[in-house]
Amino acid sequence: MSSPLSEDDRQRIHAVIAEIERREGIDIAVVVTRLSDRYAAYPLIWAALLTFSASALFAVVLPRTPLPIALLTQLLTLTAFAILLDLRQIRMRLVPKRTRHRRANQLAHREFAAHALASDPDRCVILFFASLAERYFEIIGDKKIHARMPDRAWETIVAEFTSSAGKHGVASALCEAITQCGAMLRGKTEAAS
Repeated sequence: MSSPLSEDDRQRIHAVIAEIERREGIDIAVVVTRLSDRYAAYPLIWAALLTFSASALFAVVLPRTPLPIALLTQLLTLTAFAILLDLRQIRMRLVPKRTRHRRANQLAHREFAAHALASDPDRCVILFFASLAERYFEIIGDKKIHARMPDRAWETIVAEFTSSAGKHGVASALCEAITQCGAMLRGKTEAAS
């Protein structure tokens, strides 16, 4: 599957990351994914419910339909609904927002753990995670980063990313979020000096 970001976008993001990593001595990881989960059960559950409802209506309207025809009609209806509801735009509307955000959060934390384990233990780690289909963005830092930046700072960056991504695109919003995080870290470092 292709990346949700273009090569130019990835290069811009990498340049911003390289500068902040060099200056602050931290490791920054960025994960942008189209989808955090397949949500395969939701189209099937809804297709089954719709097929059951259609079959009940069919039985009321045409009660003398032979069993083989009724079963074939159910099978065709189930197949049609399952295919239709599996289209990503429709499938994502079937999944409750709370579930979408929970799955995106779980993937973000798995990605952070993987990056933290692969990183130098002496360096701080920050992950910028965006899941496009879920419209979810999160910044995760290790304990050392949290000691340098209050939670309110993260919330501000996330809020600005969310409003900027729709207007200027995900790549530009990511560059801005990474830059803001670097500026806040630099300010905290300079204040501590």
